Amino acid sequence: MNCPTCQSVMSCKNQIHKNKYGDIMDLHCWNDNCLAKQNKFFLPYIKVLAPPEQKWICLEYGFPFHKNNKYYVLSGSAYIATVLSEYFKITDERFVSQDIFQINYTELSTDNDMDIQATKLFNRMYNLIQFS
Repeated sequence: MNCPTCQSVMSCKNQIHKNKYGDIMDLHCWNDNCLAKQNKFFLPYIKVLAPPEQKWICLEYGFPFHKNNKYYVLSGSAYIATVLSEYFKITDERFVSQDIFQINYTELSTDNDMDIQATKLFNRMYNLIQFS
């Protein structure tokens, strides 16, 4: 799975939690050149459940996007919803956010097209706001 911001491969360094359904892993973008890291904005991540011998399941995610000189975060949780938030830069290292659109949880693929799916979902939600 690649980071939607910089296309680097996302990986799990040490956050593996075992439960009766399989391993829960937090995958992050570790690329120091990622726009999200350079701007000290929001670090891309996806949390997956990896059942033994089965396809991974997306439980949670958060991906930053930059469009028309504004910062956004697309986040989703299987326990809550999928939310698009706009972030406002207060200082060089501090942002505040405002939720601007929410839908029922939309699970992302855990295949190699996850970054493409995340970008498409962001664009759909962004366009719904722009044209409503």
